[in-house]
Amino acid sequence: MIEKSSRLIGAVNLVYTVMKGSVFFWLALLSRGFVYGWVFAIKIVSLYFTSENPQTLRFRDLLKQKESIPYAKVISAMMTFFFSLGLTGWLLSLVNISQLSFAMFYIGGLAWLVWLVIAIYYVKTQSSSGENQFYQSLLEMKQDFQKVILAFLLAFIFVWLTLTKTMLGWLLFPGIYFYLVGRIQKVQFKGVKS
Repeated sequence: MIEKSSRLIGAVNLVYTVMKGSVFFWLALLSRGFVYGWVFAIKIVSLYFTSENPQTLRFRDLLKQKESIPYAKVISAMMTFFFSLGLTGWLLSLVNISQLSFAMFYIGGLAWLVWLVIAIYYVKTQSSSGENQFYQSLLEMKQDFQKVILAFLLAFIFVWLTLTKTMLGWLLFPGIYFYLVGRIQKVQFKGVKS
């Protein structure tokens, strides 16, 4: 009985942690004005899920982290452009089905997913020197190529599910996604040196 209750408590804590991570992501994104907030929001959620005890963290404590990320606004603006392009194509395809709307949706959506994975690795390699940080993140992506593909496919599946099933998924997507990406980063694949 104790084992069942401890599993139940663990599951409830996991749901709470994931939901709180999603709220932190959206608050961080909105605090930077949405257009320039993607990299900052990824950084906040990454800090949240890598902390020792995420349940005790407050949003104000994470906002006090003033380390700037070079080119964060440029990467965030690119992500906003592609997100807007994909969203516009999706909304146009709901009204008027045309090849242009589908092309906008697929190009914008896939480019946004690629930039999402790049931004995750860019934030992860933030501690390296600032002048070649983007290059360092691309090298790390090359070394962890299986994990990059997994993160991309996971994001693709979540975006597809949220577009086809429910809009509530957009509220929970960041927490679940970044929790799973954090778990994937800890996994060692056979035959792969990290």
